[in-house]
Amino acid sequence: MITAHDLSLAYVQAVSAYWRGESDLLPTFDAWLAQFWVDGPAEPTTLPRELSPHGAAGRGIHWHECGSLLYGYVPGMRGCLRVPRAALLPREADRRKLSSIAA
Repeated sequence: MITAHDLSLAYVQAVSAYWRGESDLLPTFDAWLAQFWVDGPAEPTTLPRELSPHGAAGRGIHWHECGSLLYGYVPGMRGCLRVPRAALLPREADRRKLSSIAA
């Protein structure tokens, strides 16, 4: 099961590698996250468990843990990301596999 920390760290690593020109996993990661966008509940008033500062075009993503789900809120946007903790995070190896299949 992934935690808010796992998700936040994986995302910042994908962003950083993309900016350094070392990987193009970021678009795959963004598309993976987009599938979890829902018209969900308002952000809790408690502090987020983690923060992805570079997410959402620099607005950041506030991550909250609630049972079997991770909720990600983007300041100023309606809705949220609702990621099952059982989800598998995208990895560079997955992106390469998808690229070779498409070729």
